[in-house]
Amino acid sequence: EVLARPATADALETRLLGSTTTIGVRRSAVERRGLPRVVRHVEVLGEPIAVKEVRLPDGRRPMKPEHEDVRRAALTTGRTIGDISGLAARAAER
Repeated sequence: EVLARPATADALETRLLGSTTTIGVRRSAVERRGLPRVVRHVEVLGEPIAVKEVRLPDGRRPMKPEHEDVRRAALTTGRTIGDISGLAARAAER
């Protein structure tokens, strides 16, 4: 499965047909609905972590630490991704 912008779909389709073993391509338009969000920044064990906060239609506001920031902080500190993610989520709730 490949997602492409309409303006680049023809070129991508040509590349797929020319460089893979596929003998056909299905194409359909899709729409995406994004939730309103803000990005907050917290510090975990001295490492900066971006945390996305979204507003759900029912008013709840879940938060999700940015994975690449969490991964980098885990590598830097020697802690697990789960540890860093949990610490970032708790820091963002304050």
